[in-house]
Amino acid sequence: MSATERPEGRDAITNPPKVVVVMPAYNAAPTLRKTYEELPKDAVDLVILHPTPADYALPERNTNARSCVLEVTLGTTRVLLTGDIPAQQELELLSRVSDLRATILTAPHHGSRNSSSDPFVRATAPTWVVAQAGYRNRFGHPDPGVVARYRAVGAELVRTDFAGATQWRFMSDGAARLRMQRVDDARYWYNQPGSAREARSKAERDESIPRESLELEVVPPRD
Repeated sequence: MSATERPEGRDAITNPPKVVVVMPAYNAAPTLRKTYEELPKDAVDLVILHPTPADYALPERNTNARSCVLEVTLGTTRVLLTGDIPAQQELELLSRVSDLRATILTAPHHGSRNSSSDPFVRATAPTWVVAQAGYRNRFGHPDPGVVARYRAVGAELVRTDFAGATQWRFMSDGAARLRMQRVDDARYWYNQPGSAREARSKAERDESIPRESLELEVVPPRD
């Protein structure tokens, strides 16, 4: 673990991260990692948006329809974790929640064609959208139509089948640093998917997303 994660003193770095968001490569829950900097007790706001008690009274609803949708807010940064909710539950969320805009959004149901409806995509308008999908998965996630809808609202798509475990570090100065394990830590002898190479090239050209050297080894779960 590097000095950024465990400094010897508060002067060890001048811009400590406020919060670290980690998206596993596939089929595992995203996590928020605590940093050494103490945060006020009310700094991080966690709200369960779905399911409601009424959902459990409807026996015809399957586990996808009852997925937990969690909103995590820290200052102006909002992360929306959507589980596997289908389009019908997306519309129900829109009817109950007035503001669903997100900094990071996990695409519902891995980006399947039965989720990420156009009204939901436009309402969330994420800066980044993450499709948690296994490499060459048999379901074809994320669906090309879903990808097109997110791109239409200006969202940056992160596919974990190409990027691997992905980490955002939201810094005290407001900057966001993005690391993609299969892109940033790729060895030259590995065959990299074309989209991963393109992602690296784009990130290198985009100075708004600072690249950082390896600070913490992240090993994605096996697909």
